[in-house]
Amino acid sequence: MDVVSEAAFLMMDLEAHGRRDLAFAFLNAYLETSGDYAGIRLLPFYFVYRSVVRAKINLIRAVQTTSTPAESRQALTDYHRYITLADAYVRGSRSAIIITHGFSGSGKTTLTRPLLGALGAVRVRSDIERKRHHGLNALAWTGAAVGESAYTDENTARTYEQLLEHARVIASAGFPVIVDATFLRRAQRTPFQALAAELAVPFAIVDVIASPAELRARVTARAARGDDASEATLPVLQAQLKYCEALTDDELHFATQARSGDEAAAQLFCENLAQRLRQTDAVPPAVERPIRK
Repeated sequence: MDVVSEAAFLMMDLEAHGRRDLAFAFLNAYLETSGDYAGIRLLPFYFVYRSVVRAKINLIRAVQTTSTPAESRQALTDYHRYITLADAYVRGSRSAIIITHGFSGSGKTTLTRPLLGALGAVRVRSDIERKRHHGLNALAWTGAAVGESAYTDENTARTYEQLLEHARVIASAGFPVIVDATFLRRAQRTPFQALAAELAVPFAIVDVIASPAELRARVTARAARGDDASEATLPVLQAQLKYCEALTDDELHFATQARSGDEAAAQLFCENLAQRLRQTDAVPPAVERPIRK
């Protein structure tokens, strides 16, 4: 059986019981582990299929002569719940392309986590995809310095190209995609804005800020714990602070600034971003993609 079908079954049931947050937490954990982003194309179909199966079973139970009146009423209620969910899946949802912008340690991954359930989004992380390309698991520690091994300019460019391909697949399948990377250079950001224009979907930049002292403290603590895919060290952070290219006036139109660590502010940020993505002007104008030589 297709694993994506089984994943869709669990997600559909979680959503039917009001736990969309768990549904997309599960989906993202599965995709980060497996790398099966291509399979997301089938999720909308399997969502409908699985919810209609549940609806059918409950409708049969509702008319069975062995069911008590209370059981029949409950089965009919459940039928309506699942068939309504199936109808919502058929109608689909609006996809979007959301990129982060911020130094290592700014809290991009933490801040975007609540967006997964709030937006029904799929997140791809540069730290994980870079290691996947080199056959490493997410928590592997290469010990590479700035510009070495998996962190050369060439490998970094290849990582962003892979992120762009994943974003295309996810957005084309009808899901908002959050691309979790530093995006400190404009040349890294422009192709994603161009992709959003090509697909005619909303584009947003989550500009995550933190003070230099906070950045240094978080990077040091995270490296000591060894529980995250990021391998950023203080020398990496120092290099980022030197070569960072600020958002342009054009990019600021699509940017929402946020600070990680404040739960109330994070919730408000999620609501504001969801509202922003529903606006028609969130769709970016066509931009010229840089030509690689």
